[in-house]
Amino acid sequence: MIIHENLLYSTDYGSGKVKIYNLHDFELINSFPVLGPCFDMVISYPFIFSACWNKIIEVVDLRTYEKVQVLRGHQSIVNKLLIRNDILYSCSADKTIRKWDISEESIHGDMSIKAMFIYKGHSSKVTDVVMINGKLWSGDENGDILVIYSIMIGLTIDMGGIYRGDIGVFQIRISD
Repeated sequence: MIIHENLLYSTDYGSGKVKIYNLHDFELINSFPVLGPCFDMVISYPFIFSACWNKIIEVVDLRTYEKVQVLRGHQSIVNKLLIRNDILYSCSADKTIRKWDISEESIHGDMSIKAMFIYKGHSSKVTDVVMINGKLWSGDENGDILVIYSIMIGLTIDMGGIYRGDIGVFQIRISD
């Protein structure tokens, strides 16, 4: 579920649709189909990105409600999505985090979008990813939290640290 400009976007697990409700009166104003049940959604207007159980990220244009791209590459369920500027980060049960260029030129381009970078530092399913002060933090099912200080320097990454836990990380949240 996500709220954007007084609209609530919610996935309907049973029907495979994203439903859009007006927050003022909770009236259903539209819906559109997705390729499978979604675990997360993020909006970078005019696009909504849906993390799906079937290893894909579906991109729908909110002006037309038409599917414009399908991002493929994960080998298992896509759990969470994060957008910063024109970059989408996705984490998956395949133990990876992928970095995607989601500029409007890329989305509407003739070719399918490939991940710009694949990070493979987790030993179990990656369940969440957040950006804090320019650093990417990710948590996994084993309870490990990894911090990446620099997303990419040339062809390498600068690891910030690994915090070992003993129970799974399901969400990483920032408190003021």
